[in-house]
Amino acid sequence: MTELVKDDPRNMTIGGMTLTATGILCDGPISFDDWRKAGAFIERCGGAVQWWIGDWLLYGEGRPEWGDKYEKAIEAFDREYGTLANYKSVAKQIEFSRRNENLTFNHHLQVAYLPAPDADALLEQAEQHDWSCAVLRKNAADKKARDTLEAIPLPRGKYNLIYADPPWRYDFAQSDSRKIENQYPTMEVDDICGMGITSKAADDAVLFLWATSPKLVEAMRVIEAWGFTYTTCMVWHKDKIGMGYYARQKHELLLIAICGRPDVPPTDARPESVIQAARTEHSKKPDVFYEVIEKMYPQAKKLELFCRSPRKGWTAWGNEA
Repeated sequence: MTELVKDDPRNMTIGGMTLTATGILCDGPISFDDWRKAGAFIERCGGAVQWWIGDWLLYGEGRPEWGDKYEKAIEAFDREYGTLANYKSVAKQIEFSRRNENLTFNHHLQVAYLPAPDADALLEQAEQHDWSCAVLRKNAADKKARDTLEAIPLPRGKYNLIYADPPWRYDFAQSDSRKIENQYPTMEVDDICGMGITSKAADDAVLFLWATSPKLVEAMRVIEAWGFTYTTCMVWHKDKIGMGYYARQKHELLLIAICGRPDVPPTDARPESVIQAARTEHSKKPDVFYEVIEKMYPQAKKLELFCRSPRKGWTAWGNEA
């Protein structure tokens, strides 16, 4: 049985109503005003506790003289370490003076990875237009994608081989790692279509475009927008199975499209349509596909879009190149 312990620092008393870990205890009759004040405080707590935890963690982290007392205090906290780290990260990136009390902590989470002026502007719009977290997340991702495209101009010249692994946006994949966008800022298909790749393709060129099964229709739109015509595809057969709503995915597609009349590879340079290779880092494609393409078109002037690790003999474009 739970008993009220007077002067317990874990409890909060407002106008005769004592808020405890297991409910409310009243010390005699409560006025309507006190009852209403208690309700307002409770509602406020629901949206503030994540901020409180984040700031509490930051304060403790900034006290090295406490030694291992800080870590022990965190271990006693009944939340997953990753959740606590998330609270602390957002609290650190969005300082007290920039927080909007009319928006939830999760709203702030959606923009925490952006520069302060951009994050603040989006939070202001979210308040004005009553955006949900999902709408704010989309606008934040669009802002990040546009900034990336503007900050990294496409290379000069034209190329007769273009290799691309677009950062497709998946509305249903909203893990924290995707939200903070540690890899590429994901892009809407319209933004990918509008990158101006047509101006980078030679009169006779071939395009190798990565697509997952759920993004096949969007990939065909990109091929058309970039001025190419789909011809065939290759399949990366992975060693590990992934997720999927209807079928768990174990492959990705490398679509092949052309513009003009590029040479076809000689018979001995044509690869099998299915290539089995291990899956490694998030979204990274196996190096064997570079080797296959280089064998197919050894003399081509090659451009890789959304490149993560530049390869000798290729022109690389991307925020990690």
